[in-house]
Amino acid sequence: MRSLQFFIFIFLLQACQSQDNATDNAEIIAKFEAVSDTYAEAVKSVDAQAVLSFWVDDLMIYRPSSADISGKPAFTKFIEDLYKKLEVEDIKIKSREVEVSNDLVVEIVSFTERLRIDGGEFQDIKGKYLAVWKKSGQTWKISKMVTLPEGKDEVHN
Repeated sequence: MRSLQFFIFIFLLQACQSQDNATDNAEIIAKFEAVSDTYAEAVKSVDAQAVLSFWVDDLMIYRPSSADISGKPAFTKFIEDLYKKLEVEDIKIKSREVEVSNDLVVEIVSFTERLRIDGGEFQDIKGKYLAVWKKSGQTWKISKMVTLPEGKDEVHN
């Protein structure tokens, strides 16, 4: 039910976007994509504090095969525990869609990651995520994320 409400929210957000701001939005998108790329580099570097700096305190992560993660303390524990056993060899952004509305950006990313957990074999993980970023001062922070793994494997499970 929460996922349906979230997607309805996204649909309404997109419906409210004004074409009058197309030039402004193009500039915002260009700046935003640089921030998003920096986030991907933080994930690749397996630097928990760098990754956490991209998230708001009241974050929500919806995961189809695992429990949702609510709030920065829960996410901090999750990411710190994960990063003790994770090695990321590569992350590739295959495609990105970005929609802007005032101080929110909705980003849909298709990606591949090459990683291993606990020294095992490297695995290629493919998937998508939908992220809602909020403007926080002069920077962007992730507020909500829905992970959509491809196949049976969930990203970072």
